[in-house]
Amino acid sequence: MSQDSLCFVSCRRGSGSGCGSGRGAAVVRVALPDECRGSIRRVALPCRPGARARDLCRALAHAAAITNPQDYALFALHDGQETMLNENDCPQEVMSEKSGQNFILAYKRIDAKIAWPQQALLSYP
Repeated sequence: MSQDSLCFVSCRRGSGSGCGSGRGAAVVRVALPDECRGSIRRVALPCRPGARARDLCRALAHAAAITNPQDYALFALHDGQETMLNENDCPQEVMSEKSGQNFILAYKRIDAKIAWPQQALLSYP
């Protein structure tokens, strides 16, 4: 699978600031599985520093035209384990904690069972 078909977490910093510092712009990249097509696509959204998971979920639902966002959540995938983020978690803080590790964020249906490709956890863009 190419890097364009998978989405990884990245943070682009502006103004010399860190992701959670309250300054600068960050882009959060999230894996978005398409269950109808059996694929995983890339979604990159601007994310203000300190934004909460609920804010990012709202933006992802809008960007992906999801009509039932209450059935979806943001997940951290690390070493083959999925952990659902709470709505008040800060995705940028989670990203900074996992910096340099095999880690991606994914926005998926809460009850969906996704067979994540090994490449998703082994490579970065």
